[in-house]
Amino acid sequence: STVSANRWSQAGGSRAWGLGADRWDVLNFGALGTARHELEAVLRTASAALPKEALHRTIYRQAMEEVFRYCYDLEYGDRQPRSLERVVSQVRGRLNRAKTAIDGACRSGLLDSAIAAERKEQLCRAVLHGCVVRGLVEER
Repeated sequence: STVSANRWSQAGGSRAWGLGADRWDVLNFGALGTARHELEAVLRTASAALPKEALHRTIYRQAMEEVFRYCYDLEYGDRQPRSLERVVSQVRGRLNRAKTAIDGACRSGLLDSAIAAERKEQLCRAVLHGCVVRGLVEER
């Protein structure tokens, strides 16, 4: 749904985001046309206020959480894939994004390389555990 300028100002406008009056021109929803542009403006401004390391930490944690959510649904939820190939095709994109985000956090100095390797292994073990629970892979 489109956020109108009136709803934005009723919610506190730029003050609700902790932004100064100089940022209002970026967030002026009356001047922007679509909801996509509004969302992009808010995300651009909100991410500009974060320190770079906090942004990397948030990105890699959210990417990991996406993989863990899939694994939880695989283990306890309604997901019932017919084969291991189906699981791999469904989780491959999420896993690649998480590993790329972990690499970015490691390159930025946020994570030690050993911890980054542990996080990647943790993701792979979660996927494997979900497949073992569903009976797609035999437990060794």
